[in-house]
Amino acid sequence: MIFLTVGGQLPFDRLIVDVERWHQEYGIEEEVVVQCGDSSLKECRFEMIDRLSVEKFEGYVKRSSFIISHVGMGNIITCLNNKKKGVFLPRLKNLGEHRNDHQLSTANMFRGKFSNLHFPSSREELLEDLSACYSSYAVRNVHGDIKANASIQCLSDFVSEKISCWISKK
Repeated sequence: MIFLTVGGQLPFDRLIVDVERWHQEYGIEEEVVVQCGDSSLKECRFEMIDRLSVEKFEGYVKRSSFIISHVGMGNIITCLNNKKKGVFLPRLKNLGEHRNDHQLSTANMFRGKFSNLHFPSSREELLEDLSACYSSYAVRNVHGDIKANASIQCLSDFVSEKISCWISKK
């Protein structure tokens, strides 16, 4: 299960929509649970939960393969304390998602500091980081999780493409 949390104070529909597109476009079969706050989304392919008690939140964290979140210090610390991979997208002031760009500053400060935490700065990087976290989880669980086949196929395709490219340069 992938846990996506946007906090309970502000909606972050851009993140939910981008994750939903990634999930669909990349053929991800793993369940996604979203703690969505005051989202205005009417339809979503994921289980959406407005608010969670601390105990339920911690349960989702522990059961998750990785975490997707806004750039909130509490969620960054939660990933580090639970040794979870995390993808953190900042809310942006110019998109009306927050009152200032402190999340962007935090993302820039943390980018590259922890190997298990990703702070994408574009939609393309978000998709790459989500795929990297998912593939990493799927490969670790290949012997016990049939859902890993899609990621292994993606990895196989990638390696084949690189080998073909290398051979064609010879």
